[in-house]
Amino acid sequence: MRIILIVLFSFNLFLRDQLVNTEWTVKLSDRCVDKLKFIKNNQVEEYDCEINYTFHNSYSIKKDTLIILNKDDSHSEDHGKVDYFKIKYLIRGNALHPISRIDLINGRWKYSKFKFDKKYFFKREH
Repeated sequence: MRIILIVLFSFNLFLRDQLVNTEWTVKLSDRCVDKLKFIKNNQVEEYDCEINYTFHNSYSIKKDTLIILNKDDSHSEDHGKVDYFKIKYLIRGNALHPISRIDLINGRWKYSKFKFDKKYFFKREH
């Protein structure tokens, strides 16, 4: 049992280290590209081209799943209100496929019914 845990832990560290200093993109249109830029200490910058805003988020990895904890502070009209949610991505080679969204509602994490478009996935830039 300890060997399995060590192997899984080592694999997660390997995946995390493989993400540091990488950039991933998804093209929404000719003039609009969303980006994920992974930096050290499990931090990720997420650029949303539709609102021209960069979010400063954190991430973790569980097996072949990337989990990004999003802090949405982009709406100045909400008088400082911040929303939190997680998006889980399946790691498949040089692609990140979103598989679920989990919202923080009244202090509890709840799975959203939001469905991602199959064409929406991030590709690693070389």
